[in-house]
Parts: sequence; structure tokens; C-alpha cells
Amino acid sequence: SHLARSIAMPLFKNAAPSKPVPAPVTPRSNAEELALKETGMALTPGFLGANLFSDDKLRQAAPAAFSALEQARMNGTPLKRDVKDQIAKAMMDWAVKRGAVNFAHWFAPMRGNNAQKHDGFMDLDFSSPAAVKPMKKDFDGGKLFMAETDGSSFPNGGLRQTHTAAAFNSWDMKSPPFVRGETMYIPCCFVAWTGMALDEKTPLLRSMVAISNEGKRMLGHLGEKNISEVRTFVGWEQEF
Repeated sequence: SHLARSIAMPLFKNAAPSKPVPAPVTPRSNAEELALKETGMALTPGFLGANLFSDDKLRQAAPAAFSALEQARMNGTPLKRDVKDQIAKAMMDWAVKRGAVNFAHWFAPMRGNNAQKHDGFMDLDFSSPAAVKPMKKDFDGGKLFMAETDGSSFPNGGLRQTHTAAAFNSWDMKSPPFVRGETMYIPCCFVAWTGMALDEKTPLLRSMVAISNEGKRMLGHLGEKNISEVRTFVGWEQEF
């Protein structure tokens, strides 16, 4: 045993010291890498909003369409189909540049969790004379503003009968889409084909419209005749 210890000790003395194992690094997504290149560093104002399709980004990409969108937000003016297509194309081009290959309508059904309906930026090319239609990159205004899902899959408070299972998602125009990973998420409403709300967002938006209408009526009685909108905010009561 003494001989074994005398042989082993020099071996341990000459052994190279163990190196610490580096912690695993989570790879950045294409969107995160692009945000870093555009802004120079993380956690700056530009970086924090880099993957959000803000009003400024839409205004730069499609000025005329953005003006029409502002009017629709203010007074409910219906958007023309070509305007919807311009908005959708600007969104898709921006999202694809950031590495997105899919889009998802993101909504909050009445069950306490969020839900998503995923699709790809592609469709069959029905203009082709081929019997088997080829695929093409596609995302138009119809896909942005309307997506169908199964209303029977979610709690609905008795609003849905068996033969009326259709339910629809529609983009909330005041909530900008954003890219996460390879998907562009579109905040949207979720309603039955009758227009009845199946989610938590739709009643909120409708209540905001009701408050705005009644607020303008009240202000009119007080002499304020040029009020176009009354906006509601959550949390201000904590500051007074």
C-alpha cells in the first residue's frame, strides 16, 4: 500500500487542474439577433420594441394604409380590401425579415388561459392551371382580419348550439402583432358567428366603446362639444 501511494502521488501532482464547465447558453432567435444588430445592444428602448410591429413601423411601410387604419380605430370606418391587403403585406414582410415562417391568432377564451390558432405564410396558388396547385408565400387582409376556429372547443356559457359551432378570430387593431421565435402573434378577438363574445377581450373592447360614447355625451352637456374619443386606462386609481 505504501508503494502504491508513492506511485499515485506524483501522478496526481502532475495532473492538469480541472476546468470549470461553462453554463449552457440559450441560442438567440433570428428576431433577437436582428434586434441586436439594429439597436447595438440589449435593453435599450429600441431593442425592447424591436420585435413589435408598432404604428411607426406600419406608418413607414404603408403610409396610406396607416391613415385609413387610424380612421377605422377612431370612428369604426370599414377598411377596404386593398387597404387590408397592404397592412397584411407590410406585417408579413416585417415578420419574415425577423425569421418568422408562421402566424398565430392569439386570443383569450373564457377558460382562464390563452389559446392560439397557427397557420403558415403560404397557400395554394389557385391561379395556376395545374391540377395539383403549387404553393406560394401568402398572407392577405382576409387572413389577418378573419380566422375561423371551432367554437365548440371552448366554454361558451350556452351561447353555442350544436349546429352553430363556427367561431371566428379577428385582429384587435389597437393591439400590435409581435414576433417570438418563428411565429408572428396577432392579438385578436374571439366571437361566435352570431357576434356573441366567447373571450375576455371582446367584452373589454365593447365596454371601452360604451364608456367613450357616454363620456362624450356627458362632456357635451358640460359644454365640451369637440371631443372625438374618451379613452380608458387601468391602474390610475393607484396613483391618487
